[in-house]
Amino acid sequence: AVNSIGGGPMLIKDSINVAVDNYWKEVFDGGGIAGTSRQPRTAIGATKNGKLILMVVDGRTMNGSAGMTLSEMANLMLNLGVVQAINLDGGGSSVIATPYGLANKPSDSGNVERSVPTVVMITEQL
Repeated sequence: AVNSIGGGPMLIKDSINVAVDNYWKEVFDGGGIAGTSRQPRTAIGATKNGKLILMVVDGRTMNGSAGMTLSEMANLMLNLGVVQAINLDGGGSSVIATPYGLANKPSDSGNVERSVPTVVMITEQL
């Protein structure tokens, strides 16, 4: 592989919302992502023409948001033209940082970023 990423479950495969089926198939029940309840979520997907979509959704009433189920997240990404997508994380570790600051408000106590051992970094190739 030239590029790879870990996460799960798969949300969209070939323009079809597969979030609920894959939540059970990929044994994420009990894994802490609470796929059938509304939670903060982070996902990544690609459109047919190769555009990359990174999405973070607040939850647990941060910024007034109840969050999304995995299926709702998949539907939102489908509405943006995403044809392949994967859930990256959920809950208090759902954060997207930009050079200008955080794109969302983390849901952990104190609204602070959680230390996590992995990141997805997108940079401009020179």
